[in-house]
Amino acid sequence: MRWINARPSNGARLALTLAPFALVLIAYAMGSAARLADNANDKLLPGFAGFAEAINRLAFVADPRTGDYILWADTLASLLRLSAGLGISTLIALIIGLLIGMLPYVRSLLAPFVAAVSMVPPLALLPILFIVMGLGENSKIALIVIGMCGRGSGINWVSSWIGCASWPGPSTSEQNDDSRHSRSSTRSTTGSTLSCSGTSQNRSS
Repeated sequence: MRWINARPSNGARLALTLAPFALVLIAYAMGSAARLADNANDKLLPGFAGFAEAINRLAFVADPRTGDYILWADTLASLLRLSAGLGISTLIALIIGLLIGMLPYVRSLLAPFVAAVSMVPPLALLPILFIVMGLGENSKIALIVIGMCGRGSGINWVSSWIGCASWPGPSTSEQNDDSRHSRSSTRSTTGSTLSCSGTSQNRSS
């Protein structure tokens, strides 16, 4: 049987899917054990016991200073920033995308600018955001907005969808003119073919 036509069974497919992950875990465990054997306080490749201890400390033990569970408090803060950035970027993308897709003058004004801004990586603007907005929540939310909307993906999608949906098709009169033009072209081509064939027959006779 050729390898190109071979199909693994369900169990073999599952084993092949898990094999790379298992190899990475084994390699990490071997590297961590080697480093911890030389230095028990090594932090570069902690063991799995260190992972479990850190997760237990961050998720299930309250912080002595604030009384918060650090893992859940940080997760909630990240979700709030993500929700705010997603809402703002969606609103901006809808407004600008609708304007670009529906109004040709706005499309000529903003479409090249959006295409140029979409080439700028959001992380390249991170130092500027920290300088202008500081290290608070505003700069973090602004980075999410730029990453989701500033690169133009949402704006381009909305404007392309609206542009395709509102693109004017040929009117009835234009369709009739096209059909009459095609019929007249067919007739003229047929007449030319017949006249050429008749001329050739006369010459042969």
